[in-house]
Amino acid sequence: MLVSHMSSQGRRIKRNPALIRNAIQRISQGHSLNSVAKAAGIPEASLRRYNSKPEMIDRPTGPKTLLTDEEELGLATAALWLKERGLPLDVLQLKRSAKELVEARGCSFKAKNGIPSDEWFEAFIKRMSLKHGINLSLRTPNVLSRLRAAAGNEENISHYYQLLEQIVHDYHIDVSSNIGNL
Repeated sequence: MLVSHMSSQGRRIKRNPALIRNAIQRISQGHSLNSVAKAAGIPEASLRRYNSKPEMIDRPTGPKTLLTDEEELGLATAALWLKERGLPLDVLQLKRSAKELVEARGCSFKAKNGIPSDEWFEAFIKRMSLKHGINLSLRTPNVLSRLRAAAGNEENISHYYQLLEQIVHDYHIDVSSNIGNL
């Protein structure tokens, strides 16, 4: 994990926590904060903050996610499970599922209608790939695939063949010459 702080140009810079720990150790050995900051390339204010609160070195930066790691993993796993069965979730469906999970705990996303933003979605995809090796990809769901998956269950297929058998019997159809694969 990298530790981040703002540069003088207002851009966030990420640094290795070992570099910051090394800098703090040099300060504790009597080196001046200013000289250590210059040598390490860390802004003085950032190094002062890390020196006074070392627990901040390992704390993740940015806002906390509203979903726990387990909830996000469950959401990704469910999306993959549905995709494997021919019912892929589109982006909006996945966002709505995330919204429902958060609302179940009495929270909400700070976005239009409480639905997570596109930025949240992109970060979610990235987190799943980095943390769990789950590669979710965007694809346009095929409506026909959904219909096939819905119709292709054992009960529907069994019912189809029962009807076919009854029609063949009732109308005295010669199966060998009148039914074939198309």
